Order: sequence, then C-alpha cells, then structure tokens
Amino acid sequence: MAPVDPPPKLPIVRIILHIGMPKAGSTALQAALAAARRPLGKAGVLYPKGAFNHNFLVAGIAPVNRLGRVFAQQYRGDADKIRADFAAFWQGIVDSIDRRRPEVVVLSAESLFNGLWSGGPEPLRRLFEPLGGRLEIVCYVRRPSDHYLSMAQQQLKASSVLPAFGPVAYRRPLEVALAAAAAVHVVAYDRNLFPGGDIVADFAARFLPGTGVELHAVADAKVKPSMSAEAMDIVQAFRREHHVGEDNRFTRGTGVLMRGLAEREAALGGQRRPQLLPAVRTHIEQSSVDVLFLRDSFGIVFEGIDYDRIALADRVQPGAVGDICVVDPDRRALLAEAVAGLDIPVGEAARKFRAVPSARSGA
Repeated sequence: MAPVDPPPKLPIVRIILHIGMPKAGSTALQAALAAARRPLGKAGVLYPKGAFNHNFLVAGIAPVNRLGRVFAQQYRGDADKIRADFAAFWQGIVDSIDRRRPEVVVLSAESLFNGLWSGGPEPLRRLFEPLGGRLEIVCYVRRPSDHYLSMAQQQLKASSVLPAFGPVAYRRPLEVALAAAAAVHVVAYDRNLFPGGDIVADFAARFLPGTGVELHAVADAKVKPSMSAEAMDIVQAFRREHHVGEDNRFTRGTGVLMRGLAEREAALGGQRRPQLLPAVRTHIEQSSVDVLFLRDSFGIVFEGIDYDRIALADRVQPGAVGDICVVDPDRRALLAEAVAGLDIPVGEAARKFRAVPSARSGA
C-alpha cells in the first residue's frame, strides 16, 4: 500500500522496526525515544516526528477490516479515508528521512504484532524495501499469563467483557517478520533482566550501542500504572451499568473513573499489581504451545513453565474480574468509597459516581 516513491540513494544503514508485542513496555520505550529525538538525531539516529509512536504503520500492512477497534471507532469503515491518511503519514516519514539523511531509522509500532498476523510479509517488504538499508525487527515478548492480565486490563477500558483466557499466540507474526526482515531480534520482557529494570536502557544497549546518547525511562502521562484487581472490578461494574451495548468503545466516563481510581490507589498504597488465580495462570501457560516455538527458535524460556506438559487447550470465557483474579472485598470497598462523588460523564450528563456491586458477588 506504499503510496510514494522514496528519494533516491537514501543513505540509511539500518532500519530498526520495533513491533511490540503489545503490553510489553512499548509506551515507555516510545516516550523515551520521543523525548530523546534531538540527541539521537545528532548521533545519526532518526525517530520520525509526527506522532508519539508509529502505530499507523499497521494501516499499510493489514487489511482494512482487520485494523481493530481504534480504527473502527475513528473511521467507521471509511477505507478511502484510512488509505489517504496512511499515505500522508508514510509520506511524512519518507520526507523526514530525506531531510535528515540518518544512518539509523527507529520506528516503533506495537500494532504491527497483530498487523503482521493478518497482513503477511509482502506488504511489509513492499513498504520498506524501497527505503534501502537493512531492516531489523525487534520484538519483546511477555510471559503468557502476564500478557493476558495486561490485555484484560486494557480491554476493560473499552468493554465490560473480559477476554477469554487460554493460549497466547506468538508464532505467526514472528514467522512473518522472519520472512520479511534481514534480522529478527526477540527478547524476553523481564524487568529483572533489564539494566536498572528499564526496557529503554535494555533497548539502547542492544540496538543503539555507541551512539553516546543515554536513553532511560521518562515520566509521561501515556505510561499508565497497572490497575489493581479491585479497581478492575469497579471499572467492569461501572461499564456494565452505564455502557450496555457500547463494548469496544472508549468513553470519557471510563477514562475519568480510571484516573480517579489511579489517584486513590496511589494514596491508598499496598498491593496494586493484580494476581491471577493459580488455576487461570496454569491454564494460560500450559496451553500456550507457541512458547515451544520461542524456545526452539530464539532460545527464550519462561521460568516455571513445564515445557514437557505443554498442550493446546480451549479458551475459557470469564464473567467477572473475580473469576480470574484475587479480589480483596475490603480493599474494593475502600477504593469505591474513595471515588464516591466523582463527576463521571455518561452520555450527555455528568453523574456522581456510586459504588456498584462486583459482578461476581451477585450482590
């Protein structure tokens, strides 16, 4: 779908394309790269402007009907508008390369992890081959159970329905990457193994050594803390009461509630990272057959998974947060009380938040 011809003789030596995976530190990495654009540029590294990240790349790779809920909500099926906006987006990147003449271009688009799944290698080749340079794809992969939990938190922002839990897929997008790129670097997302626990420092050490630019995590409003299981339960109950029939739609009211919960949780202290129920964790990890592909192809092994007992299993649809996580009823009550009275926009009106019973409690 590449709509433009790049300028001739672009002197790019490397194109580093970071494709996620989603919920594996992408936002923190993008915030740091965006903040360091100027010193990186002086070192011959371009992180193109025009956006915080380059997730719109997926519109040039995946079929329009597979672009996901953000595109569906914003474009409402207008394929011509998507193509036109992508053409402008890609032209901006090409023009930036032409002006800056960098040795290295870094692009970050975690949307491509799923986009490569549906798009295949050919659109990626057609897009990047005219630029010249060596295309290297970087992907941080998260432990199956941790990935599911983060995706569940993400889905609650736009839906009261939790994702089904079961096998996490890694193989297809990475096989597409292997078919399209000169090199594919797959790294286990494990803060315990990163310098200072920082994915940004890890990325810089692995893929941008010798630039003289010190990259590290920066404070950015887009980098959100995890919700506790209790906050997840409150958000789910809120969406069930006020957003029936609006699944897969982000709403202002949900955003206001989540920001309020984050502020109260910070003040409340204590355990914020939700914990999956042991049976749910085991089901996800032991059914994720693609971890065998990660081990055999890239040497990535997740500690605690019994690789001799990996077997594909059906997905299970949970009804409530309490079906997947340990929810402390006392902490939930404290948190609900702390956000009571918030002005929550619902439709055209603003309503005072009131505590809503947990879906699992049946109260």
